[in-house]
Amino acid sequence: MIHQFDPNFATYGGVGEEARRDGKPRRTDPDEKMRGATPRFYADSQLVDSFLNRKAEQNKWIGVVRRYVRATDERTAIASMVQRTVPIQPLNGFTAGSSKNEQVWALACINSFAYDFMAKLKTPGQDFNVTIMSQVPIPNPQVIFEQLVMNSTRELNYITFQLRDWAASLGDDGPPFIWDEERRSLLRITVAVFRSVTVLQLSVARA
Repeated sequence: MIHQFDPNFATYGGVGEEARRDGKPRRTDPDEKMRGATPRFYADSQLVDSFLNRKAEQNKWIGVVRRYVRATDERTAIASMVQRTVPIQPLNGFTAGSSKNEQVWALACINSFAYDFMAKLKTPGQDFNVTIMSQVPIPNPQVIFEQLVMNSTRELNYITFQLRDWAASLGDDGPPFIWDEERRSLLRITVAVFRSVTVLQLSVARA
């Protein structure tokens, strides 16, 4: 129930039993984003910890990317940071580097136009699986752009109290950001532009 930089894209709150059974959530309204989405299933926290500990995942949040892409989707690569959970299909978890900054940089890269273009070329059907994802490069953080990309990505994804630990790890102890479509559009453009510039720099360096 995610979309790009949106951990609460859809919810099962307020839907009927038939919709829940058929796996048909509803889109969340902007004023619902802060409260968090109602999941379809729940898992015992001990089972969640057991699973994630085997993968050396200790944080109270996790990066996820959507695996199956519909023909009507504008993007192939769709990622978000979500609260600590066990990703189940159609979500896969992802990690990048050893630092929190590298993880945020990776999130920004995966949701950029440049990354999505490469992902589309490598995905023959609707299955953007971990094998394909591992073949799409993520450039190393660039010092000149890193802070701007970090701040923009944090503001885009920190829209719910469920991610306050993630925000605190990045030095932000304030409340989640209010969902503002115009502001988010500008931030997404900022992230996309600097990610594309980074890719061009790598291309020129290799030429």
